Amino acid sequence: MDLLDYSEEIRRQLKEAERLRFTDPARVIQIGMKLAEIGRENGDDALQGMANFCVGDAYYTVANGEQCTRYINHAIHELTRAKEWQKLGECYNLLGILFSHQGNTSQALSSYYSAMELVEMYNLDFLGAMVYENYSELCDRSNNEEEAYRKILIAKAYIEKIRNHPRQSNVKAAILIRMIKTLLKLNRMEEVRVRMWELNQLLEKTPTLIHDEQISLDLQVLDTLWKHAMGDSEAEEESLQKTIEDFMNCNHRIDFFWTCVELMAYLQKTHRYEELEFAIQQMEKSLREGTASFPDLQAHISRYKVALLTELDRQEELFEELKRYYKYEALQKQQANTTIGLYLETQNSLLLSRKTNMILRQQADTDELTGIANRRRLNETLDEAFETMYSSQKKLGVLMMDIDKFKNVNDTYGHAVGDLCLKGVAHSIARFQDTGINCARYGGDEFFLVFRDKTPRQISQIGRMINMSLQEYIQENNLPTFTVSMGVCLSVPKELNKSWDFTSLADKALYAVKADGGNGILIVRNEAQINTRLINRIDEINCYEVDDSFEKQSV
Repeated sequence: MDLLDYSEEIRRQLKEAERLRFTDPARVIQIGMKLAEIGRENGDDALQGMANFCVGDAYYTVANGEQCTRYINHAIHELTRAKEWQKLGECYNLLGILFSHQGNTSQALSSYYSAMELVEMYNLDFLGAMVYENYSELCDRSNNEEEAYRKILIAKAYIEKIRNHPRQSNVKAAILIRMIKTLLKLNRMEEVRVRMWELNQLLEKTPTLIHDEQISLDLQVLDTLWKHAMGDSEAEEESLQKTIEDFMNCNHRIDFFWTCVELMAYLQKTHRYEELEFAIQQMEKSLREGTASFPDLQAHISRYKVALLTELDRQEELFEELKRYYKYEALQKQQANTTIGLYLETQNSLLLSRKTNMILRQQADTDELTGIANRRRLNETLDEAFETMYSSQKKLGVLMMDIDKFKNVNDTYGHAVGDLCLKGVAHSIARFQDTGINCARYGGDEFFLVFRDKTPRQISQIGRMINMSLQEYIQENNLPTFTVSMGVCLSVPKELNKSWDFTSLADKALYAVKADGGNGILIVRNEAQINTRLINRIDEINCYEVDDSFEKQSV
C-alpha cells in the first residue's frame, strides 16, 4: 500500500491511528471506521483492509475478542483482493496472538502458519521477525523452551536482514528480550551474558528504546529477572521497585499480558505475596475494563490468585475464587466456539485463494530451467540451516559448484546444449536431497548444496557420487563431456559468524580447485587450509587433503 497515492488527510489519519494504537484505542476505532467508509465509497480494497485492520487491532487492545475477529476477517478479504501481502500477514499474526490469548493453541498455530506462508512467498522479512517472535512465545508458554529458542533464532535472522527498516531496532530489541528470557529458563547463562551484552549495545546505540512504550515494560521485567539470576539482592530489589512502577503506569496491560504473567510468576517464586496480590488486583481491573472478553486470560490470573489464597490460607476467599475460576473455564469454551466459527467462515471463503497462493509459492521457489530450488529459496534454506546448526552446535556444510569451462560449451555447442548440461547437473545433485541436504541453482552455471550435520567423509563421498551420476547422465543423453568443480566450507557456526561467511569460504575453495584444473572437491574449515591442499585423485576426480592442524579453527 503506497500511502503517497492518498490525500494528505488520509495519510494523517493513518499515522494518527498508528500513533494512538496503544494509548487511545477508542479513538483508533473512530478513525478506522471513517477510513473504511471512504474506502467503500471509492471501491478501494487496500484502504478498507487497512482501516478494518486498525479497528480490529484496537478491539484487541481493549480485549474485545469477538469484535477483533470480525474486523480482522473483513480485513483479510479486502487485503487479499488488494494483494497487500504485508498487512494481510499482520492480520494472520494478530489472529494468532488473539487465539493464543484465548487458549486456542491449534487455531493460533494455524494463523501463524498462514502468516509464515506469506513471509516465504513474498520475502516479507519484517513480518517474519514478528511472526516467529510470537510463535516462540507460544512455545515458551507451552514449556517447550528448546523449540522456543529455535524459533526466536529464526526471528532474529529475519530482522538482521532489514537493517534499514525504521522499526528494525525496536523489533530486534523485543526479539533479544524474548531470547534472553528463554535462555534464562534453559539456564544457559553463558549465552544469556552474550545476548545481554548484545541487547545493551543496541540500547546504547538507540537510547530511545528504553522509553519505547511497546518494549519498556518488557525491558524492566527482564532487568529484574536477570538480577535475580545473578544473585544481586540489592540490585534486584531496586529493579523490582522500578518494575512495579512501570507495571502501574502501563495503560493497556492486555497487550503486555504475558510479560505481566512473567512478573507474577517471579513474585510467586520469590514469595513476594504482597506485591503479587497487588499485581493480581491490577490485572483483574484491566480485564474488567477490557469488557471481560478474554476468559482464558481471566482464568490464568485466577489460577495465580487461587495459589496465593491457598498459600495464605484465606479459605473463604479461596472458595469464591474457585467458583469464578470454573466460570471463566466455561466462558472460555463458549467464546472459543464463537470465535472459531467466525474464523472458519473466512478460511472457507479464502480456500481457493490459498490454493492459488501455494501454486505461486512453488513457482516462486523453483528454478524454471532445472526444476530445483532457486536462489531465493536457497537463501531462506541457508539462513534456516545456519540458525539450526548454530543452536545445536553441529556442523554446517556449504558446497558451491560450477561447470568447468562452461563458456566453451555454450560457444561450441550453443545455449540449447548448455541448458541441457545445466539440467544434467541439477538432475545429478537433486538425487541426494533429503532432510539433511538441500540443493539449489544459484544462477548461471553455479549450484549449491547445504549440508546439516555431515562429516567431511560423507560430503566427499556425495561429491564423488554426484560426479559419477553426472558422467552417466552425459553418456545417456549424448552431451559433450564436461566436469564440475566443488568448494566446501564445513564448520560449526560461531557467535560472530554469518551465513555469507560460509558461502564466501566455499567460493574461495571452489576457485582453488579451478586453479588446479577443475574436476575436484575441496573441503575446508578455514581459509588457511586452502593453502595446505594436496591433490588425491579418487574415482576420476581430485579429492583434496588439507592440514588437520587447523581443525579447531573456524571460518
